[in-house]
Amino acid sequence: MSGVKFFPARPEDFDSGTRTSLVHSNIPLLDAYIGLKSLVGEADRTNIDPVKQQWMFYLRTDGALIEAYDWKRTMFSIGVYEQNQDSVKAERLVEELERQISDASRRQSSCIETLRKAPVGYAIQNPFASYFRTAEELIGIAEIAVGREALSPAICQAAFFQLLIAAEGFLNLIYELYLKPELRDDRIAGKLARDQIDVKLRLAPIYCDGFAGKPFDHRTEAFLNFQRLFKIRNDFIHANVTKGMKHPIVEYDEIDFIWWREEGLDDLPSPSRDLGVDEVKRVRTMIIAIVEQVLASMDPRHRRDLQFVLHHELIHVRDENGTLIILYDD
Repeated sequence: MSGVKFFPARPEDFDSGTRTSLVHSNIPLLDAYIGLKSLVGEADRTNIDPVKQQWMFYLRTDGALIEAYDWKRTMFSIGVYEQNQDSVKAERLVEELERQISDASRRQSSCIETLRKAPVGYAIQNPFASYFRTAEELIGIAEIAVGREALSPAICQAAFFQLLIAAEGFLNLIYELYLKPELRDDRIAGKLARDQIDVKLRLAPIYCDGFAGKPFDHRTEAFLNFQRLFKIRNDFIHANVTKGMKHPIVEYDEIDFIWWREEGLDDLPSPSRDLGVDEVKRVRTMIIAIVEQVLASMDPRHRRDLQFVLHHELIHVRDENGTLIILYDD
């Protein structure tokens, strides 16, 4: 199909069509946009989904209409509306369009390379959103698996770790977004990264913008629970033999009896026993509490910005002289 030519189309041409195929292309978004623009002219930036798209190329060729667009700023998608619903022809059209886009973008390689060397901001993968979502999904699975002894405790333990990673990810996100510009060098950032997590949390208002400048109150229930959680986390991670894992043996009538001590069953998780759904939910509540304490300590503008993107998989920021500005659609 090397002789196929693609021409601009109108959005209204697609009103009555049925999509034949949809392909998520491996062509990078910048390459796709610049390649398409050099092939057919300007993109449509009006007739799009403003939340999920930034641009759309409406195209036509013999017997088919094509949409080529970005999706959530993460992938390049091609939708084909073949008039006879011929899926084989649709796939070939996609392959030919990709080939032409790749050729066109290579001709613009110097422009593309120049742009990549001078980023105006970053798309930060949000560790809190990713791990917290996974924990929520695991808790849901564990609730279904209650009673299946071989399954539920393992799922609960996985959810427990995801929650702790989410909490640490939240703190790292605070430092990534709000660390004072004068502290943004590798040596200082590396030192802060190695600090104990409770110290790092308490001093975040000192090192980061958006706070009142005083350390967090370490006497709150949320903070104390946070410290306890991460002490337990260390016991799990380092496979420590804790007090609760050592059980006395007594002898009677020349028979050994193990005294299985079950300390703190109604408290926090312990490496000495299986985790249950209720314990993991209690941990989730504690994580939410410390997140809310941090948010409540921020000034209104920074709090609003962070709350808006807290559960977004990607956070888009612009760098303005070392200060990161969160970008989002109103």
